[in-house]
Amino acid sequence: MIRRTIGVVGLVAVLAGLFASQAAALRFDDSSYLVPTGMVGAPYFHRFTAPASGTAGAGCDPPYVVSVDSGDLPPGLTLARSGEVTGTPIRTGSWSFWVALRDDPAGKPWCAAGSTERQFTISIVGRLPIAEVGVPYTVQAPARGIGSAIGWALSGALPPGLAFTPRGSINGTPTTSGVFVFSVSAIDRDARMSVVKGALSVWPRLTIDTLRLPTGRLGRVYNAKLATRGGVGRVRCTLRPSPVGLRLDPTSGRLTGTPLRPGSFRLAFACSDALGAKATASLVVAVARR
Repeated sequence: MIRRTIGVVGLVAVLAGLFASQAAALRFDDSSYLVPTGMVGAPYFHRFTAPASGTAGAGCDPPYVVSVDSGDLPPGLTLARSGEVTGTPIRTGSWSFWVALRDDPAGKPWCAAGSTERQFTISIVGRLPIAEVGVPYTVQAPARGIGSAIGWALSGALPPGLAFTPRGSINGTPTTSGVFVFSVSAIDRDARMSVVKGALSVWPRLTIDTLRLPTGRLGRVYNAKLATRGGVGRVRCTLRPSPVGLRLDPTSGRLTGTPLRPGSFRLAFACSDALGAKATASLVVAVARR
Protein backbone atom coordinates (compact mmCIF):
# COMPACT_ATOMS: atom_id res chain seq x y z
CA MET A 1 0.00 0.00 0.00
CA ILE A 2 2.89 2.30 0.86
CA ARG A 3 4.58 1.53 -2.46
CA ARG A 4 1.37 2.25 -4.36
CA THR A 5 1.00 5.60 -2.58
CA ILE A 6 4.59 6.47 -3.37
CA GLY A 7 3.99 5.51 -7.01
CA VAL A 8 0.93 7.73 -7.30
CA VAL A 9 2.76 10.62 -5.69
CA GLY A 10 5.64 10.06 -8.06
CA LEU A 11 3.32 10.02 -11.09
CA VAL A 12 1.67 13.26 -9.98
CA ALA A 13 5.09 14.82 -9.54
CA VAL A 14 6.15 13.73 -13.01
CA LEU A 15 2.95 15.06 -14.58
CA ALA A 16 3.33 18.32 -12.69
CA GLY A 17 6.87 18.55 -13.97
CA LEU A 18 5.67 17.97 -17.52
CA PHE A 19 2.98 20.61 -17.22
CA ALA A 20 5.46 23.04 -15.65
CA SER A 21 7.92 22.36 -18.45
CA GLN A 22 5.21 22.95 -21.02
CA ALA A 23 4.14 26.18 -19.31
CA ALA A 24 7.70 27.40 -19.21
CA ALA A 25 7.83 26.91 -22.98
CA LEU A 26 4.85 29.19 -23.59
CA ARG A 27 5.35 31.10 -26.83
CA PHE A 28 3.46 33.01 -29.52
CA ASP A 29 2.24 30.91 -32.43
CA ASP A 30 3.43 31.55 -35.97
CA SER A 31 0.28 33.46 -36.98
CA SER A 32 0.94 36.01 -34.24
CA TYR A 33 4.04 37.16 -36.12
CA LEU A 34 2.25 37.76 -39.42
CA VAL A 35 0.91 41.12 -38.28
CA PRO A 36 -1.29 42.69 -41.00
CA THR A 37 -0.81 46.24 -42.17
CA GLY A 38 -3.88 48.35 -41.50
CA MET A 39 -5.50 51.04 -43.60
CA VAL A 40 -7.04 54.28 -42.40
CA GLY A 41 -10.81 53.84 -42.24
CA ALA A 42 -10.74 50.04 -42.72
CA PRO A 43 -11.77 47.59 -39.95
CA TYR A 44 -8.73 45.83 -38.48
CA PHE A 45 -8.33 42.40 -36.86
CA HIS A 46 -5.38 40.37 -35.59
CA ARG A 47 -4.92 37.85 -32.78
CA PHE A 48 -1.91 37.26 -30.54
CA THR A 49 -2.07 33.75 -29.07
CA ALA A 50 -0.13 30.54 -28.33
CA PRO A 51 0.06 27.35 -30.42
CA ALA A 52 -2.80 24.84 -30.43
CA SER A 53 -3.58 22.95 -27.21
CA GLY A 54 -1.32 20.00 -26.52
CA THR A 55 1.52 21.20 -28.74
CA ALA A 56 4.91 22.59 -27.80
CA GLY A 57 4.65 26.13 -26.50
CA ALA A 58 0.94 25.91 -25.63
CA GLY A 59 1.63 26.35 -21.92
CA CYS A 60 -1.34 25.48 -19.74
CA ASP A 61 -3.68 25.79 -22.75
CA PRO A 62 -6.23 28.57 -23.35
CA PRO A 63 -7.52 30.89 -22.22
CA TYR A 64 -4.46 33.11 -21.97
CA VAL A 65 -4.03 36.66 -20.74
CA VAL A 66 -2.64 39.08 -23.33
CA SER A 67 -1.64 42.67 -22.64
CA VAL A 68 0.56 45.51 -23.90
CA ASP A 69 3.54 45.84 -21.56
CA SER A 70 4.99 48.97 -23.16
CA GLY A 71 4.51 51.10 -26.24
CA ASP A 72 1.31 52.09 -28.00
CA LEU A 73 -1.03 50.59 -30.56
CA PRO A 74 -2.00 52.72 -33.59
CA PRO A 75 -4.72 55.26 -32.72
CA GLY A 76 -8.13 53.64 -33.15
CA LEU A 77 -6.97 50.10 -32.25
CA THR A 78 -7.30 48.27 -28.94
CA LEU A 79 -5.99 44.95 -27.59
CA ALA A 80 -8.43 42.73 -25.72
CA ARG A 81 -7.41 40.50 -22.80
CA SER A 82 -8.09 37.52 -25.06
CA GLY A 83 -5.50 38.71 -27.60
CA GLU A 84 -7.63 40.26 -30.37
CA VAL A 85 -6.55 43.59 -31.84
CA THR A 86 -9.60 45.35 -33.26
CA GLY A 87 -10.79 48.79 -34.28
CA THR A 88 -10.46 51.21 -37.18
CA PRO A 89 -7.13 53.02 -37.69
CA ILE A 90 -7.37 56.80 -37.98
CA ARG A 91 -3.77 57.82 -38.80
CA THR A 92 -0.90 56.57 -40.97
CA GLY A 93 2.45 55.52 -39.51
CA SER A 94 4.14 52.62 -37.68
CA TRP A 95 3.77 51.77 -34.00
CA SER A 96 5.99 49.31 -32.08
CA PHE A 97 4.97 47.82 -28.73
CA TRP A 98 5.71 44.86 -26.43
CA VAL A 99 3.00 42.22 -25.97
CA ALA A 100 2.93 39.90 -22.96
CA LEU A 101 1.35 36.45 -23.27
CA ARG A 102 0.61 34.75 -19.93
CA ASP A 103 -1.03 31.53 -18.82
CA ASP A 104 -4.26 31.93 -16.90
CA PRO A 105 -4.10 29.39 -14.02
CA ALA A 106 -7.70 29.97 -12.97
CA GLY A 107 -9.42 26.58 -12.75
CA LYS A 108 -6.13 24.79 -13.54
CA PRO A 109 -4.61 23.74 -10.19
CA TRP A 110 -1.90 21.78 -12.00
CA CYS A 111 -0.73 24.81 -14.00
CA ALA A 112 2.64 26.35 -13.25
CA ALA A 113 1.88 29.57 -15.13
CA GLY A 114 4.39 30.74 -17.67
CA SER A 115 4.72 33.87 -19.75
CA THR A 116 6.56 35.32 -22.72
CA GLU A 117 7.03 38.74 -24.29
CA ARG A 118 7.79 39.92 -27.81
CA GLN A 119 7.91 43.22 -29.65
CA PHE A 120 5.52 43.71 -32.56
CA THR A 121 4.90 46.53 -35.04
CA ILE A 122 1.67 47.54 -36.75
CA SER A 123 1.91 49.81 -39.79
CA ILE A 124 -1.00 51.84 -41.12
CA VAL A 125 -1.25 53.06 -44.73
CA GLY A 126 -3.53 55.71 -46.22
CA ARG A 127 -6.95 55.13 -47.72
CA LEU A 128 -7.36 53.93 -51.28
CA PRO A 129 -8.64 56.60 -53.69
CA ILE A 130 -12.43 56.93 -53.67
CA ALA A 131 -14.29 55.30 -56.54
CA GLU A 132 -17.57 56.38 -58.12
CA VAL A 133 -20.34 54.36 -59.72
CA GLY A 134 -19.95 54.39 -63.49
CA VAL A 135 -16.45 55.91 -63.51
CA PRO A 136 -13.48 53.70 -64.61
CA TYR A 137 -11.19 52.92 -61.68
CA THR A 138 -7.68 51.52 -61.30
CA VAL A 139 -5.35 51.34 -58.29
CA GLN A 140 -2.37 49.23 -57.27
CA ALA A 141 -2.95 47.33 -54.03
CA PRO A 142 -0.48 48.24 -51.27
CA ALA A 143 2.19 45.89 -49.88
CA ARG A 144 4.48 46.68 -46.94
CA GLY A 145 7.76 45.25 -45.64
CA ILE A 146 8.66 43.06 -48.63
CA GLY A 147 10.53 43.33 -51.93
CA SER A 148 8.93 43.26 -55.37
CA ALA A 149 5.86 41.07 -55.09
CA ILE A 150 5.70 37.98 -57.32
CA GLY A 151 2.33 36.71 -56.12
CA TRP A 152 -0.88 38.33 -55.01
CA ALA A 153 -4.14 37.13 -53.47
CA LEU A 154 -7.32 38.82 -52.31
CA SER A 155 -9.91 37.69 -49.78
CA GLY A 156 -13.17 39.48 -49.11
CA ALA A 157 -15.46 41.39 -51.44
CA LEU A 158 -14.53 43.95 -54.07
CA PRO A 159 -17.24 46.29 -55.35
CA PRO A 160 -19.29 44.78 -58.20
CA GLY A 161 -17.69 45.76 -61.49
CA LEU A 162 -14.12 45.68 -60.15
CA ALA A 163 -11.64 42.80 -60.45
CA PHE A 164 -8.33 41.91 -58.82
CA THR A 165 -5.52 41.15 -61.27
CA PRO A 166 -2.60 38.69 -60.84
CA ARG A 167 -0.27 41.69 -60.54
CA GLY A 168 -2.12 43.16 -57.58
CA SER A 169 -4.13 45.93 -59.21
CA ILE A 170 -7.84 46.63 -58.84
CA ASN A 171 -9.47 47.58 -62.14
CA GLY A 172 -12.91 48.08 -63.63
CA THR A 173 -15.97 50.27 -63.42
CA PRO A 174 -17.96 49.96 -60.17
CA THR A 175 -21.70 49.50 -60.44
CA THR A 176 -22.74 49.67 -56.77
CA SER A 177 -22.00 52.24 -54.08
CA GLY A 178 -20.91 51.33 -50.56
CA VAL A 179 -17.85 50.43 -48.47
CA PHE A 180 -16.22 47.09 -49.34
CA VAL A 181 -13.78 45.41 -46.93
CA PHE A 182 -11.08 42.93 -47.99
CA SER A 183 -7.51 41.70 -47.33
CA VAL A 184 -4.68 41.75 -49.87
CA SER A 185 -1.75 39.33 -49.50
CA ALA A 186 1.53 39.59 -51.40
CA ILE A 187 4.71 37.50 -51.36
CA ASP A 188 8.19 38.25 -52.71
CA ARG A 189 11.04 36.04 -53.97
CA ASP A 190 12.40 35.63 -50.45
CA ALA A 191 9.05 34.23 -49.26
CA ARG A 192 8.35 37.32 -47.19
CA MET A 193 4.65 38.02 -46.94
CA SER A 194 2.63 41.20 -46.62
CA VAL A 195 -1.03 41.29 -45.56
CA VAL A 196 -3.01 44.53 -45.75
CA LYS A 197 -6.49 44.92 -44.27
CA GLY A 198 -8.16 47.36 -46.64
CA ALA A 199 -11.43 48.95 -47.64
CA LEU A 200 -12.64 50.70 -50.77
CA SER A 201 -15.38 53.34 -50.77
CA VAL A 202 -17.58 53.70 -53.84
CA TRP A 203 -19.70 56.84 -53.95
CA PRO A 204 -22.98 57.20 -55.85
CA ARG A 205 -22.85 58.57 -59.38
CA LEU A 206 -23.18 62.33 -59.77
CA THR A 207 -26.72 63.37 -60.67
CA ILE A 208 -28.68 66.62 -60.81
CA ASP A 209 -31.36 66.33 -58.17
CA THR A 210 -33.48 69.36 -59.12
CA LEU A 211 -36.52 68.32 -61.16
CA ARG A 212 -38.43 71.63 -61.32
CA LEU A 213 -37.52 75.30 -61.08
CA PRO A 214 -39.74 77.81 -59.26
CA THR A 215 -41.72 80.36 -61.27
CA GLY A 216 -40.15 83.80 -61.68
CA ARG A 217 -41.76 87.25 -61.96
CA LEU A 218 -40.98 89.77 -64.63
CA GLY A 219 -38.69 92.49 -63.29
CA ARG A 220 -38.27 90.85 -59.87
CA VAL A 221 -35.11 89.24 -58.49
CA TYR A 222 -35.09 85.48 -59.05
CA ASN A 223 -33.39 83.08 -56.63
CA ALA A 224 -33.27 79.29 -56.90
CA LYS A 225 -30.73 76.52 -56.33
CA LEU A 226 -29.64 73.69 -58.59
CA ALA A 227 -29.15 70.67 -56.31
CA THR A 228 -26.84 67.75 -57.07
CA ARG A 229 -26.41 64.36 -55.43
CA GLY A 230 -23.49 61.93 -55.31
CA GLY A 231 -20.20 62.61 -57.02
CA VAL A 232 -16.69 62.91 -55.60
CA GLY A 233 -14.97 66.13 -54.56
CA ARG A 234 -15.95 69.58 -55.74
CA VAL A 235 -18.89 69.74 -58.14
CA ARG A 236 -19.03 72.55 -60.71
CA CYS A 237 -22.09 73.35 -62.82
CA THR A 238 -22.59 75.53 -65.87
CA LEU A 239 -25.59 77.03 -67.65
CA ARG A 240 -25.77 77.65 -71.34
CA PRO A 241 -26.52 81.28 -72.19
CA SER A 242 -29.93 82.02 -70.79
CA PRO A 243 -32.48 83.86 -72.97
CA VAL A 244 -34.16 85.18 -69.84
CA GLY A 245 -31.28 86.92 -68.05
CA LEU A 246 -30.47 84.35 -65.31
CA ARG A 247 -26.98 83.39 -64.16
CA LEU A 248 -25.64 80.26 -62.39
CA ASP A 249 -22.89 80.30 -59.78
CA PRO A 250 -20.70 77.30 -60.78
CA THR A 251 -19.80 76.17 -57.26
CA SER A 252 -22.88 76.94 -55.16
CA GLY A 253 -25.43 76.11 -57.86
CA ARG A 254 -27.34 79.31 -57.06
CA LEU A 255 -29.48 80.55 -59.99
CA THR A 256 -30.10 84.30 -59.80
CA GLY A 257 -30.98 87.31 -61.90
CA THR A 258 -33.91 89.49 -62.96
CA PRO A 259 -36.11 87.96 -65.69
CA LEU A 260 -36.33 90.30 -68.70
CA ARG A 261 -39.44 88.96 -70.40
CA PRO A 262 -42.37 86.67 -69.63
CA GLY A 263 -42.80 83.15 -71.00
CA SER A 264 -41.41 79.64 -70.56
CA PHE A 265 -37.72 79.09 -71.15
CA ARG A 266 -35.74 75.86 -71.31
CA LEU A 267 -32.39 76.00 -69.51
CA ALA A 268 -29.54 73.50 -70.14
CA PHE A 269 -27.38 72.61 -67.10
CA ALA A 270 -24.18 70.54 -67.02
CA CYS A 271 -22.27 69.47 -63.88
CA SER A 272 -18.99 67.61 -63.35
CA ASP A 273 -17.04 66.36 -60.31
CA ALA A 274 -13.41 65.72 -59.37
CA LEU A 275 -13.37 62.31 -61.10
CA GLY A 276 -14.75 63.70 -64.35
CA ALA A 277 -18.25 62.28 -63.95
CA LYS A 278 -20.84 64.41 -65.75
CA ALA A 279 -24.54 65.02 -65.28
CA THR A 280 -26.90 67.13 -67.40
CA ALA A 281 -30.44 68.38 -67.06
CA SER A 282 -32.85 70.38 -69.19
CA LEU A 283 -35.28 72.32 -66.98
CA VAL A 284 -38.01 74.81 -67.76
CA VAL A 285 -38.36 78.11 -65.91
CA ALA A 286 -41.63 80.00 -66.23
CA VAL A 287 -41.64 83.79 -65.96
CA ALA A 288 -44.99 85.34 -65.13
CA ARG A 289 -46.01 88.95 -65.72
CA ARG A 290 -46.07 91.23 -62.70
